[in-house]
Parts: sequence; C-alpha cells; structure tokens
Amino acid sequence: MKKKLNVPLTDDKQAEEELNFRNILLTTQLETSIDGILVVDENDIILSYNRRFVEMMSIPRKLIETKNDVLVLKFVTERMMDPGQFLQRVKHLNEYKHETSREEIILKDGKVFDRYSSPMFGKDDQYYGRVWYFRDITERKQTELELLNEKNQLKTIIDSSPISIWFKDTKNNLLRVNEAAAKIANLPVQDVQGHSVDEIFPNESVEYFQDDMEVINSGKPKLGVIESATAKGKITWLKTDKVPWFDKDGNVAGIITFAIDITDRMASEKKIISSELRYRRLFESAKDGILILDFESGEIMDVNPYLIEMLGYSNKELLGKELWQIGVFKNIVASKNAFIELQKAEYIRFDDIPFETKKRKKINVEFVSNVYEVENKKVIQCNIRDITERKKAEEKLQMLAHSIASIQECVSITDNKDRIIFVNDAFLKTYGYSRDELIGAHIHILQPDDVKIKIGYQILSHSINGGWKGEVINQRKDGSLFPIYLSTSVIKDNEGNPMALIGVAADISSQKLAREELIHAKEKAEEMNRLKSSFLNNMSHELRTPLIGILGFTDILEAEIVDPEHRKMISLIRSGGKRLSDTLNLILDLSKTEAENLSLEIKPSNLSELTKMRVANYEGAAIINGLSLKTVINFDNFYINTNERLYSQILDNLVNNAIKFTDKGGIGVILDKEIKTIDGKSESFAVLKVIDSGIGIEKENYKLIFEEYRQVSEGLSRSFQGSGLGLTVTKKFVEKLGGIISVESKVGSGSTFTVKLPAGNIPSDVILTVNENKITTVPEIKTVPPVDLPNVLMVDDDLPTFNVSAMFLKNICRLEYAANGLDSIDAVKKNKFDLILLDINLGYGMNGLSALKEIRNVPGYEKIPAVAVSAYSMSGDKEIFLNAGCDYYLSKPFEKTELQNLVSGILNRSHG
Repeated sequence: MKKKLNVPLTDDKQAEEELNFRNILLTTQLETSIDGILVVDENDIILSYNRRFVEMMSIPRKLIETKNDVLVLKFVTERMMDPGQFLQRVKHLNEYKHETSREEIILKDGKVFDRYSSPMFGKDDQYYGRVWYFRDITERKQTELELLNEKNQLKTIIDSSPISIWFKDTKNNLLRVNEAAAKIANLPVQDVQGHSVDEIFPNESVEYFQDDMEVINSGKPKLGVIESATAKGKITWLKTDKVPWFDKDGNVAGIITFAIDITDRMASEKKIISSELRYRRLFESAKDGILILDFESGEIMDVNPYLIEMLGYSNKELLGKELWQIGVFKNIVASKNAFIELQKAEYIRFDDIPFETKKRKKINVEFVSNVYEVENKKVIQCNIRDITERKKAEEKLQMLAHSIASIQECVSITDNKDRIIFVNDAFLKTYGYSRDELIGAHIHILQPDDVKIKIGYQILSHSINGGWKGEVINQRKDGSLFPIYLSTSVIKDNEGNPMALIGVAADISSQKLAREELIHAKEKAEEMNRLKSSFLNNMSHELRTPLIGILGFTDILEAEIVDPEHRKMISLIRSGGKRLSDTLNLILDLSKTEAENLSLEIKPSNLSELTKMRVANYEGAAIINGLSLKTVINFDNFYINTNERLYSQILDNLVNNAIKFTDKGGIGVILDKEIKTIDGKSESFAVLKVIDSGIGIEKENYKLIFEEYRQVSEGLSRSFQGSGLGLTVTKKFVEKLGGIISVESKVGSGSTFTVKLPAGNIPSDVILTVNENKITTVPEIKTVPPVDLPNVLMVDDDLPTFNVSAMFLKNICRLEYAANGLDSIDAVKKNKFDLILLDINLGYGMNGLSALKEIRNVPGYEKIPAVAVSAYSMSGDKEIFLNAGCDYYLSKPFEKTELQNLVSGILNRSHG
C-alpha cells in the first residue's frame, strides 16, 4: 500500500519516497520470513540474504563480515550432503533462466530443506538474477518418516501376525486380510481380498453375518466366539473376537475379526480324553510292574495288575502303604534314603535289586522312578521289571563269549545300548585295541564319523528284526580305515526279548583290492575296445579310399584293353582288390556285431524276390569256375519281418563260401517255409538252404568253422584263401535276426548250410515302401549330349577317386573337382551345380559336413541334393551323415553301376 505524506511533494520526491517505502517493506518481509532467502544477480554474485538464511546455514559471523560471496557460497555448498548435485542444478538454471526449480536438499548434519528457486525479470524481460528460498522441513520429514514407519510397522504386524485378521464392510465383503487369514481360506491373499464372505466360506457365511450384524447394530465388540471355517473340504476351528470400526462421522463402517486357530487345541482335548483312556489300558495291561506314589509321603496311590501278580500281594495289601512298608524291601533305612534322593533328583534308577515275593521267592528286578505332574500335583511312577530270566541269560552269554574267544573271525557282543560287552582275541588283533579299552565303550568307536549316523541305526534295526549282512568301513585304533564284511544276529532271552547283539566281521581289504583291480582291468579293456573301434574306423577310410582307384581303373582298363595277357593281369588286379574289399567288410561287420552297434530296421520283406536277385549276382562267378547254380523257391511273394541288408549279407556269404570251396559240380539255393507248433501256438519260419558239392567238413570241425579267423585248413599249408570271418559274421547276423544256423556235411561230398528265421505276422495287404535315402536300382541310365550335361561338383581330397568317378560318369554329367572344403565353397559361388558328391574326411581343415553347411548358406543352394561319399561305414556313420544334412549315402569303394545308378537317379528326379 502507498504511504500517506503530510506535506505536498514534487513528483520526483514522491517517487523517491515510495521507493524508500517499498525498500523498507521488502527488507522487513525479507527479515521476518520463516524461509531462508538468498538473492543473486545474473553472475551469481550475492545481492542479499536474510537472517533466517544465515541461521539455517549456520554461517559464522566472521565469514559474513568478510562479505566474500565466493567463501559464503562455498561454505553453504560444503554443508550439503551432495554439493555436486546442487551446483549442477545451479549451472542448469543459469543456462535455462526462465525455469523455476524445486527440490529437497539434505545437509550433512541431517537437516532437510525444501529448496525453491525463481528467476527475476524486468518489464523489458531483462534477467536480473535469481531468488533462492530455503524452508527447514526437517521436523516434517521426521514426522512423515515416523508416520511411514508406524504404517509399515502396523502393516508388518498385521501381515506377519499368527492371528487371522479380517476387515469386512457392513455388506459382508472382505476388504483386507492377512496371510494367516488367507491360509485358513486355503487361497492366496489376492484371491480373498475384494470377495464376499459368501464366496470364500459358503457353508458358514449366514452364521458369520448374523454375528456381524449384532456388532454393527450395537456398536459393541463380541468376544470369544467359537466357530468353524470350511475351505476346500478342510475344517478349521477358530476362536474369534469381532470388533466394530468407525468412519470419520462415528458410524460403524465395518467389522474387524481377530481369529485364533484352535483346531489343534480341540484335537488335543479329544486326544487328552482318549489318552487318559489309553493310559489306563496301558497301565493295566503293561508287562512291567507299575506303582504310583504320593510325592510327599511315598504312599502307594495305584498299582497295576502285573505287579500284583509279580509280588503276590493283593491290591488292598498295597494301596495306602508307604513303599518301604512292603515286605519286598528288607532295608527300610536305605529305602527311605533312596526316597529322599528321588524327591530331590526327581529320578532314580537301580539296574539290579533283589526282591522277595509274598511267597518268599527270590527275584531280581530293574527299578526306575520318575516324577511328573498330574493336575498340578507331583506324583511318582515306579516301573519295576523282573530281570531274573535276563540275569540267567547273561550268565549263559558269558559262557558263549568264552566259547568263541578263539575263533579267527572278529567277534563282538554288544548290549541293548550298543555298549561292547565282549570281543575275542582276533578282534583285538585286527583293531589294535586292548580289551580294557573296548569293554564298556560304544560300538561307534570303531566307525568313522560319516558312517556312524548313516549305517549304525540301520544295522541295529535290521539285526533286531532277524539279522544284517553287508560291507561297511571300520576304523582301527591308529585311525586307519579298512573294509569289513559284517554279519549280525540278535541274542534273545527265554521269553524272546532281545538282550544282546553278536557281530562277526572279516577284513576284506584284499578282496576289495582284487575287485578294484578287476574293475580297472575291465575299464582298460573297454578303452582298448574303443581304440580298436577307432582304429577300424580309420582303417576303413584308409583302405576303402584307394580301393576306389584300384577297382575303378580296373573296370575302365578291362573295358578298353584287348590284349589277352594284359586282360588277364587286369582280372588278377580286380580279383585282389575285390578280395581285399570283402575281407575289410567282414572285419567291420564282425566289429559291429561285437560292439552290438548294429541298428536294424525290421520291416516286411519279400524273400522270394530278394533271394532271386542276390543269387543272380553270382551266376557269372559260377560260370567262370565251371559250376552250376540253381535256385528253388517254393513260394511266390514269401514275406517275412526281417532286415533286408542282413538277410542279403547272410545269403551272399553262404553262396560265396559255396563257390569258393567247390571245385566241381554245383551249388543249390532253396527257400522254403516251415510251420511249427510251439506251446500250442503255430509259428512260421523261413528256411534257407545253401547246398554245395565241395570239399565237405569233418563233423568235429562243425563248431570251429563259426569261430573268428578259423578255417578247416589253417597255417602255412592252408588250401583256401580268406580271412576266416565269413561264417562267423553270418552266424552273428542270423542270431541278430532271431534265427539259427546249422551245417551238415560229409568230407568229399559237400555241405548243406541251413538258416531258419522267424517269419512274424505279416498283414495280408502289406505294401512295400522304398527307402528314399539310398537308390539301389534305376530303370534306365539316361545319357544326353555333352552340351546339355548337368553340372556335378565332387569334393574329395583323393584325386584318383575323382578321376575314376569322372570316367564312370562321363556320359551322365559334367563332373568338376574341389580338393577341400574352402575350394568347394568358392566353386558353388562361381558356378551352378545340380548335385554335390561330398567326401566327409577332407584331410586338414574343414570336413565335408562343415563345408555342406556353408554351401547351403549360398543363395540357390539351400536345397541342393548332396551325397555323402565316404569310406566311413561303421555302424551309425550313415545315420550321422544323413542327420547332418546329406540327402543320400554311398559307401567307398563303390561299383561303377552303383555310382552311375545313384547319380542318374538323383538327376532324373531333379530334372523331372
């Protein structure tokens, strides 16, 4: 407001007065403000600050008197917990002058200020500086923190309380529950809150609501209500207190229910009643004598029937008497002193007390007394056990111990508490203890720590139930561990009660060592078998690969050379290569069967057609050797469930053997069917017979011919070539197919080999399926003009293999060569190929499967047909190559027609 002046003033004078007034008013407001105020100009030079700012920042008077803005601001910022953040904010506001800013800052002494900053602009939008306001909100923050802590504490108390707490409104809806309440509902908290009581407890909802309405209408709590809650079939008994809660106007807004789960207590009360009945039955039926005494006087309050029978006194003669007044205790003074000791210690035990019955019979008893409370009154229970028979048995036990003292095995006897009561001399010698060190010691002294808990109880429980046998580790006195074979049995008294445990142990260190050596030998044998398999696999690759060149170039030369002498040489080379190939195949087949790695695909197979086809392959060999070869098949389209490859190999081996060992006459192959009745069921068999007129076999050599590497003629004077594996492999193949093989022969007249294979159940409408992964026959090999030949890439590190393949395929495709994986990738990027023939082992660097993976990433080659042409032919190799992305598989060495048929068939398919 404007100040009134008493004298007229000029306009300038009046303006000056008004300015002074405003300055006074501003200064007054500045100094009386509850906020600390700091005013700085556009260069952050302090223009003004009030007393409150000095007080809040605790700025020393001497520092104020220096009027050094830099030191003042430095002092203020250094008091802050994070001065860097504050100065960064100042820098930001200096860049963005129109911004206002508000935040909380914390000083190192724990004070909290609400800091507000506002720019000062003139009418012409000229920036004059900035006003900083600081309000001390430390108490408010502390109050807020305390309220938050109280809220969190209350929430924690509610949520973690074992008491179930339910907040309900006046319409029976559950507003909030804690974990204990949700547990009663058998649901998560979130599935209970927000739902009606009708949904959660449909059985009791009406009853709950009636109680709630009483509290709502009266505004008074209802305490100690016993009620049940049924959720998912489970009944929980609760003791509940229902308390009203009020809104701000004092009206009842709902109910808070506090509930304690008393299910266990109610069950316990029932158990107590039941327990009392059960105790009485046990008391009366116990096989120990029981006395109940008054704790103060020692008078007999109760006695069970067994003790009456044991002592011969009547119930009337015992009740009301003091314990030492009964005739069984002769020393009254000692008995009274024992009672006083019992009152002090509340427990007393005598392992052996002589008693005398009413009829003067001497007995030995075990006497144990305990003090306990019944309805806040101390009583004494005395258990009296007749151990007369046990004493006699223990005497017999001592006699037994002496009789086994000289046994060579380690013998020990332990009592019912696993305390050692006897060991023989062999035991002491084995374990290194003296007899005094062991007698009375626990049997655990002989067991290492990790065995005590694990095996001790098991041995005891099994021994009591009949005996225990097994290996266990024991420990000598010097700490050394050794294995024993332990046999235990229980020793019982005349009434059949267990009274001791006898153990017979033998040191089996030497046997264990022998067993470990056997295991080591087995592991070494398995390792050698693995190395053998690895060697055979490598040998397969190293021998099969050059055989392609040997046999392939032989085929080519045989077709082109006309000179008879040279043709004879070529024939000998071919025969030698074929012999080497056959021998290699037999060795690998034997390895597969020994390792049991043959994976068999059993399917319906037409044995009639398969037999004709396989025998036809040997017509040329029979003619060359001057032999006849006849096939007799008594059934057309004779199907059985079998593996075609193994059947073909069996037939090939038998026919090949017949030709090899027959120098005149001929060979006959007969396929027939046989039906037998086994256990009342008819079963059919395929019967294959291969008959020759060869050299024959002595009867004593029938078994020998099926053994590995054995022939009828052996050594330096053997009459026939071969590895001696053909019949070994054949027998193993027959057995793999569930069949049997036999031989009948006469020296000089020939032999008959008979194979019987189970036919299995073949559906009448069976349809043979073709295996797409290996083409065996192609109706026609198409040749096309050289200009139109498809392009095929062969990836192989063996150049002879490529040269042979190129000659075999010269009228079928244009074959290009890549010696390694990297060259093959470069080749497919430069040219378009219709097929890839891929060796797997390419020597150093990338293998064939890795190369194929990269090739399929080249655009246009995603689905290029690929043939794995590999010398790896061990069991499972083919499956590995096909699963890794190859479409077909061809084993090295391959025949000319095999390669031609495979490539022609694939290209014919690809080009329609």
